[in-house]
Amino acid sequence: MDVQGKVALVTGAGTGIGRRMAVELAKAGAAVVCGGRRQSFLEATVEEIQGCGGQGMPVSVDVRDAESVREMVDAALKRFGPIDILVNNAGRHGGIGPLWEQDPVDWWTDLEVNLLGTMLCCRAVIPAMAAQGEGFILNISGGGAVDPRPFGSSYGCSKAAVLRLTDSLAEELQQAGHGSVVALAFNPGLTRTSMTEAIGDSAEAARWMPFFPRMMEEGRARQPQEVAKTAVMIIRGAGSALAGRMLHMDDAIADIISGQEALAGTDHYFLKRMP
Repeated sequence: MDVQGKVALVTGAGTGIGRRMAVELAKAGAAVVCGGRRQSFLEATVEEIQGCGGQGMPVSVDVRDAESVREMVDAALKRFGPIDILVNNAGRHGGIGPLWEQDPVDWWTDLEVNLLGTMLCCRAVIPAMAAQGEGFILNISGGGAVDPRPFGSSYGCSKAAVLRLTDSLAEELQQAGHGSVVALAFNPGLTRTSMTEAIGDSAEAARWMPFFPRMMEEGRARQPQEVAKTAVMIIRGAGSALAGRMLHMDDAIADIISGQEALAGTDHYFLKRMP
């Protein structure tokens, strides 16, 4: 998709990957709606966008609440027009430890933010995308999506579910005659953000997920800027042949995009399906 002149909505845009994605999309010519929980952080993102000569607006939102999401999309429509690009980046990694010691409410909140929030935002923007015959949805996946996530089961379950939501949505769009609206998932891998730093510094992670703080200390976490640039490359280049699939930062993404037509009809980059 040509990003120039488009309207993009990025959730979780106040910090980390979301902020960098919002700025990169603005640099590419999109007007960016910055959604998130903390207004002051969103305003800082918009200030950076405006400092680069771009257009942005901050909108406080609870992605778990359908009415809050609708109000965000309505505000975007009033200011910039229909949303062309949606980046579902808002995420949460709650309790760490054995399942039988988890607070059920804290465990479920990860599912509400990571999965329900993604679903509600998709639901809110797709009708306009379908009506205008074009749209792009990038759902941010994460650790535990395709491998077990012991002692972080709520996050792993939520991100695996995001992959199933993405490939199911892609097929729904295709079968409903809206194949020009492309939905795919993107796994940035371990990235240094306020969320991952907080996990890395926690006593719970030191006990139950020691690999996490070790990787952070060893400098193996990539920077959000790198992730954002790759995400914009995907938005610009991925077409319907990649719909429903998940791309990972460690993949040769430029090669995948250039040869994407050869992937049509294959099961590459999909969540494994039972025969």
